[in-house]
Amino acid sequence: MVQLCSIEQAVDDVLERLPAHIHLGMPLGLGKPNLFANALYRRIAQLPERQLTIYTALSLGRPNLGDGLQKRFLEPFIERVFGDYPELDYLADLHQDSLPANIRVEQFFMQPGSLLHSASAQQNYVSSNYSHAARDINAAGLNLVAQLVASEPQHPDRLSLSCNPDITLDLLPMIAKRRAAGETILLVGQVHNDLPYMPGDAEVGIDAFDLLIDEKDSHTLFSTPNMPVGFQDHLIGLHASTLVRDGGTLQIGIGAMGDALTAALLARQADNAGYQTLLADLNLSQWTQLIEREGGVEPFAKGLYGCSEMFVNGLLVLAEAGIVRRKVYPDVPTQERANAGTLDEAAQPDGICIHGGFFLGPRSFYERLRELPPSRLLEFNMTRISYINELYGQEQLKRLQRLDARFINTVFTMTLMGAGV
Repeated sequence: MVQLCSIEQAVDDVLERLPAHIHLGMPLGLGKPNLFANALYRRIAQLPERQLTIYTALSLGRPNLGDGLQKRFLEPFIERVFGDYPELDYLADLHQDSLPANIRVEQFFMQPGSLLHSASAQQNYVSSNYSHAARDINAAGLNLVAQLVASEPQHPDRLSLSCNPDITLDLLPMIAKRRAAGETILLVGQVHNDLPYMPGDAEVGIDAFDLLIDEKDSHTLFSTPNMPVGFQDHLIGLHASTLVRDGGTLQIGIGAMGDALTAALLARQADNAGYQTLLADLNLSQWTQLIEREGGVEPFAKGLYGCSEMFVNGLLVLAEAGIVRRKVYPDVPTQERANAGTLDEAAQPDGICIHGGFFLGPRSFYERLRELPPSRLLEFNMTRISYINELYGQEQLKRLQRLDARFINTVFTMTLMGAGV
């Protein structure tokens, strides 16, 4: 049964029940319980006989303000966007290369360029595929998981993993197996008042957690403001939009190019005459056969299905515009009928139009998710990352679901062989 406790009591319990070396796993990005993480970090820093290894990715912090005019210009913006977001103590120490000797931080993904000059961050980077992160963290000896969760008064016996079911859902069966063999592994949760309660796979029983912080977190959630989209991105997005086939599957990455693609798809749907006029002005004649074979320029009669590691703001915008609306189903016979156009969707309530592993975005994105009615939220299924990234185990079903998939992302480098890095 879950135990309600304060943050300091949770730290006491963790220190009492776990061995000298604590292996803490926390979600990528938004779902870290910063207040608990900081309390545990500070306590262990004062206990040289104990050790702490933190396994995570994308540790989020405010950007550096710099000095002089830049600082005066950025301060009001940073205050408005990040508010009282609690910074991670270990991240500040990583920037200064001043981690305590008994604490180690291993990340498999970092904010690009943010820790280039941190020797400890670079030396302890783990090149683990996102799909295999749960496996690798578990194999390293994970014995503590800590995560922000969402609650809903109508469901007092359940919690939602909300923004980060991605790795946690993959870890749970591994943890259960090790517990059955006699190992002690603890799960600590803290409810955040502003996290959207995502139903579906992200829902777990409250007793999935051993310790639940009794004070809900009300600090500002970390957000990523939408940046301006330049002409170059808009033109890339416009070209890419012609390769998105009606009735297909879409994955969009974060950033200006993803926003540009979203804008182009919105124009294709809402102002198709203007969209096609713009394409004509660009003279895409050399790509006509490719567009006819792989994509299209007409409005979306069937709609798209969204399947993405990251549920980005653009996918929600496209769903609200009625573009991302093609639903997929959890069994082969139903999905075959959906693909054939013979399924009565109104009589089939378990259709999903977006599968995502985690989300992170602007504050307005979180607000819109919180405001959506439960019936609409059921169409957005946050789930384990292995479901998103792998075909194994359900290959026939996933091939039926993920028709004509298009993956549109910004990368650092394109190799001569065509690989994105």
